[in-house]
Amino acid sequence: MGTVKDVEAHGMRHCETTALGVLLRHEGLDLSEPMLFGLGAGLSFVYWDAKAMPVPFLGGRVKPFELTRNL
Repeated sequence: MGTVKDVEAHGMRHCETTALGVLLRHEGLDLSEPMLFGLGAGLSFVYWDAKAMPVPFLGGRVKPFELTRNL
């Protein structure tokens, strides 16, 4: 297995859009993170307020692998 050099994730914030964006940029297609989110059918959010947690958890992400399937 080789190492990919000169990989830049410039300003991307989400794990799946960053990974796909870096791979596509390597192949010559540079898409913005908002475009990659759109391809993934947007975000989903969870608000979880459990008694055992000191503060509620708020998280969001694209549906797993939906971005890659749509692309």
